[in-house]
This record gives sequence, C-alpha cells and structure tokens, in this order.
Amino acid sequence: MNPTSPRNKARHTQLFTAVVPDAKLGSNFRNTLHPGYADARTLLQEAFDTLGDQDGNFVEQFQTTGFDARIWELYLSQCLQELGHRPVRRHGGVDFDVRSIWESFTIEAVTANRSSKSRPGAKTAIERKRKHDVSLSASEAPSTQN
Repeated sequence: MNPTSPRNKARHTQLFTAVVPDAKLGSNFRNTLHPGYADARTLLQEAFDTLGDQDGNFVEQFQTTGFDARIWELYLSQCLQELGHRPVRRHGGVDFDVRSIWESFTIEAVTANRSSKSRPGAKTAIERKRKHDVSLSASEAPSTQN
C-alpha cells in the first residue's frame, strides 16, 4: 500500500474541518455542521475516506462552491461499490474509471449548477418565461361578460 496515495491521504483529511476562512464557507456546507447532521457527516467522511482526494482540492471545493458536485461524486462512488464495481480515480482524467468482473467503463460526474454570476434571488430564464406565460394567459382569457 502506498502511504502517499490519494486514498491514504484522505483517511487523514477531515472533510468537516474548515480549510478556508468562515466567510468563504458555502451555505450547504454550513448546514451540514448543524448538530442534527452528525450521522450524515460520519457517512460522508467514510465515503470520502474511501474515495480519496485525487486532485487535491476536494475538501476546499466541498466546503465552498463545489458542494453539490462533490456530494454527487461521493454518492456515485458509494453506489458503484455497492453494485460490485471498483471505481478508480485517475489524475487528470475522467472522474471514475470503473472496473468489475463484468465490464469496464468511465464516468464523468456532472451536475447542473446555477451560474456563479447569478445574483441571489435572480430569476432564471425559465422562471421569467413561466411568469410571462402566466400573465399572458390571464390577459388572453375570454371575457365572462355577455
């Protein structure tokens, strides 16, 4: 076993010990610090210990702007293992290079996130269109007067 491998380094890295200033901690990460989520934190730490930190920025991203994407990677890793696959993370490549006795395939873990340029409370194009469609429908409604 290689003591400097990402998997071994992860075993000594605490996912919930802040590595950035408080002001940079993301709201989703902050929510997990609530005492009621102690069991969830334990599960996430165990998943991280198994997955490892291949690119060296997992914890920083998990605690700041990449929480959703990193949760997705932890989830995929655990699912693949439960299904009997052996996910391997390769530096500089796809997120998972999966090997099993049945097949081999790769997975790039992708999430759809709101733009970092979005203002809090800003409406998405779909939300604006929906509001426009509703107001248009109301103005085009047939008159009930005879």
